[in-house]
Amino acid sequence: MLQGELRILVTETLISLKPKEILMVKSQIPHAIVGGEGLVEHIGIRAPAERDKQLLGDLPNELPPIGNERERELHCDWGYRIPLESSHNQNCWLLGTGIARFQTSHLILAFLNFPTTEAANAGIGTRHRLHRHEASWEYYAALKGTKTLQVEDELVKIEAGEVLEIPPMICHTLHSRQAPYEGFTFRVPIPDQHDKVECSPL
Repeated sequence: MLQGELRILVTETLISLKPKEILMVKSQIPHAIVGGEGLVEHIGIRAPAERDKQLLGDLPNELPPIGNERERELHCDWGYRIPLESSHNQNCWLLGTGIARFQTSHLILAFLNFPTTEAANAGIGTRHRLHRHEASWEYYAALKGTKTLQVEDELVKIEAGEVLEIPPMICHTLHSRQAPYEGFTFRVPIPDQHDKVECSPL
């Protein structure tokens, strides 16, 4: 959620989703947007990208009250609501398997928030090295600041509001970020441990 507020009915629970929050709903779980406030702007990701949406009938005449709002982070059988303002939800694999904070087998996603140039560019040349993914697609979305990647033998800059798609087998790495930087990195489908392969210097 980037702007405004959405109200989403998930099974029999009414959720409010506010700016800088993620709502992840697992497969087979009934859900619907039932209202909102303000100018609404959000990003929607469905993974895997199958045409599997099924209409289940009309909404109930009366909606339940909004659930407990004192704690924004929710862990439920149906999924998660994740506040991105919490520092422990930043600069880590947020959704995915293994070390990810919230487990899902459908995609890997990180929210990045770097207020300084030093923090934004740490790891270049060591942790961030030229590599490719054998089978997965990687996406970089910038919300604030800019991010420059080396893609094969070109430098590609992503401005705020833009998304860069990197297909499988394309060598790439982080070149630099302009702070303050905020953005997402996500990868689909979730690869096995051998999907990431370092490339020889170009």
